[in-house]
Formats: sequence, C-alpha cells, structure tokens
Amino acid sequence: MSRFDGRNATLVARTELRRTRRRLDTGWKAILLTLLGGAFGLLYAAGFGAGAYFFVQKLAAGDLDPSEGLLIARGTLSGIALFVAFFGLQRTVKSIGRVDAPAGVLSATDHRTVAVGLLLAEFGRWLVVSAIPILCLAGGIGLGAGSAAAFALTVVVLLLVLAAGLVAGFVGGLVVKNLIARSQFVARHKTALGFLASFGFPAAYVFLMTADVAAEALLASVAYLPSSWYADLLLLGVPGAPGNTGYAAAAVAETLLAIPLGLASVGRLTGGLWFRDPVQPTNEKTVERGSRIPAALEDRLPLATVRTAEKSWLRARRAPFTLQWALMPLFVLLYAGQQAFVFGIPPVLAATVGVALALSVASAFTLNPVGDEGRCCPSSSPRGYPAGSSSAGRCSRVRSPASRSPCWARSASGSPDRTHRSASRWQRSWRPSSPDAARRSRAASALRSRSSRRRRCRGVEKPSSPAGGAISTSR
Repeated sequence: MSRFDGRNATLVARTELRRTRRRLDTGWKAILLTLLGGAFGLLYAAGFGAGAYFFVQKLAAGDLDPSEGLLIARGTLSGIALFVAFFGLQRTVKSIGRVDAPAGVLSATDHRTVAVGLLLAEFGRWLVVSAIPILCLAGGIGLGAGSAAAFALTVVVLLLVLAAGLVAGFVGGLVVKNLIARSQFVARHKTALGFLASFGFPAAYVFLMTADVAAEALLASVAYLPSSWYADLLLLGVPGAPGNTGYAAAAVAETLLAIPLGLASVGRLTGGLWFRDPVQPTNEKTVERGSRIPAALEDRLPLATVRTAEKSWLRARRAPFTLQWALMPLFVLLYAGQQAFVFGIPPVLAATVGVALALSVASAFTLNPVGDEGRCCPSSSPRGYPAGSSSAGRCSRVRSPASRSPCWARSASGSPDRTHRSASRWQRSWRPSSPDAARRSRAASALRSRSSRRRRCRGVEKPSSPAGGAISTSR
C-alpha cells in the first residue's frame, strides 16, 4: 500500500479548485449572478458584524446577564458548526464525495491522498465564501471589545469551527455514501430519503424557532454540545466576558483530536467506497409507459400534449429534486402553521392552504419548461408544449380540489386551435356524476381525436392512385 503524499494531496486540491473556477467563469451572466450573490452576502455579513458589536457592548456594560450571554454565544457557535457540518454532508453526498477519472487518479496515488485533497479543496471553497462574514463578525467583536487580540482570536476560532465542521460533514457524507453503496433499500429510495432530509430538517428548524418555548429548548440543547466550547475560547479575548477556561482548553483539545481522527476515518471510508462495487437495486414493480397518465387525460388532449405530460411526469419521478422550486409556495403553509401553533387557528387558514397547494402543484412543471424540452418542441405546437407541461400536474394525483383545478384549467388554456378550445370547455364542464357525462365525454374525445388527426396530417401530401398501386405492388 502506498503512503500518504502531501504534495499529491495539494495537487488534487489545486486541480479541484481550478475546475471550480472554470465552472464559474462561463460568461458575463455567471459573473453577474456571482456578484449579486456576493452583494446579498455582504448585507448578511454586515448584519452579523453589527449584531456581534452590540452583543459585546451589552456584555461589557453589564446590560446583559452573563449566564444568558454565555448561552447565546454557545448556541451561536454551535449552530455555526452544525450549519457547516450539515451542508458539508450534503455536498459530500451530492458532488465532492467522488473522484473524476478514478481509474487514473487512484492508480497514480493513494486513495487517502486523494480524499484529503478533496477535503482541502472544499475547505478552500468555504474560505472564499465565508471570508467576508468571518471578517465582519470578527470586526464587530473586536470593535465592541476595543481589542485587536479579540479580533485575531475570533478569526482563529471561526477557522477552527469551519475546519472541524467540514471534517465532520465530510465523514458523515462518506458514511451516507457507503450506506447507499451497501444497502439495497437505501439505494432504491435514496432520492426520496435525501429529499426529506434536505428540506425536512431546515423546515423543522424554522418551525421550532417561532415558538418561544421550543426556541429556548432548542437553543439550550445546542448550547450543551461539544461544539459550543468554541464560544468559551472566543470569549477569552473579550474583557469581562463570562468564558470558562476549562471549556476553552477542551475546545482546543477536541480540535486537535477530532481532525486527525476524522482524516483517518476518511481514509477507511473512501477505501471501502471507491474500491468496492456498489449494490445494484432491483425494482420489484415496473412502471409501464403511460401507466401514470390518467385515461381521461389521454381522451381529452392531443397526442403530442399527452406525451409531453408523460415525459414531464416520468422525469419528475426519476429526479424529484428538479421540482424543488415547487416547494417555495409551501413555505407559506409553514408560516401559517407557525401562526396557528402560537396564536391559534386563524380564519384564513383554509384559504391559505388551498392557494399554497394550488400554486405548488401548478408551478411544478410550468416554471421552467424551456431548456428541458428535449425532442418535444419539434413535434408539438408552441401552445401544445406548455399545455402538456401544465397537464403533468394533473398526473400527480393530488386529490385536493384546490391543488387540482388550476393545473387542469391551465392545461386546457394551452389549446392549439379553436377545436381544442371547444373541447377544453367540454372538459371543464364535465362531471362524472352528471347524467349526460358519457355523451359529453364521447363528444369531447371525438373533437380531440379529429383535431389531432388534422394536425398530424397537416402538410402531408396524399399519394396519387398510380403511386398507391406501385406501393402495393412493391409490397
């Protein structure tokens, strides 16, 4: 077994950082988006610095109870460490936990060297992103304490928190990837489990932080984690701060112990992940083409529109994360649930739920159709393709009338011609319980079929009789 090589690890890190820079440098639009994101980051960083300044000022003046101030500081530092670890775990599972061209890289050097290089590259990315927030937070604490030592100590402590959180997140992500590679159940349902983990934990955190009792309990529980000891180390540079010297020494000790242990675990986990064949999950039930498309939808819409809806639905089932923007209206439900939890059920809760569900389902397949069309646009009309995209929401089988109606209405509104619109009116007025439901359903289907045949045959020249005879003779 080859030994760890620090020069090769640095080379891997430089190569990964160069690839990241090239991915970002794809044109003026990408640069503009990066600058806009940096501007918003500056606003948040300035807010962090101002909050740290006033916090230290109140702590030094005695306007804040020392025990309460220590609890806030410990909860904040522990929350930062958990934030870094959570997003480090996510990025390890999704992107940075694998090697590009593994056959060449892993045959040229040790896998532990490659893993440490990937971790160093991720640390460099986090340094670039968090440099301004770290400086603003340290500047606020240094100005509030009136000490340059407080500024320097804050920078060092935040870098230690960043390093420890990244190592913990990287190890956790490798554990998850090994679990996916070993368990057929997890490998089969990894998309759904990852979706729930990515959005469930942040939503639960936001929901709990609204209630005073839950927020205090959450802050107290986070403040007693080992990651909260970094707050005691940071407060050593603030005159008169209630920091504990023993916990500060424990923070240094846990960093010196956790990072080497984490790197050793990274070597073992990457060896088991990169040199073993993962399990191949077998789907016990196969989904036939079109089985998720209701028969009523096929009877009432043209063939190209139905196939577009089928394409959108199948892609969404295979990669649900592509519909993440559909969750944005559901945050309105989260806010409404918070208000109901704190102040009681408001009278507009039912209307809020209906509107949020309708917006979520209606926008799931229609917010970004351009760029995902594949081969559908050449075979469908400019109005038929949006109709198929919005009709995919009807196939989600959401039984709530509030979430079902907008998609059905929007799919009908994208009709290509007048006959299509006439059948859409029939469709919107159709009810299964009406006495003449069968008659109107057959009429709507006939109109749809006639419209589809006309569009399919438009521009096709009918062969002459001699040509038809020649074709039949050749057969």
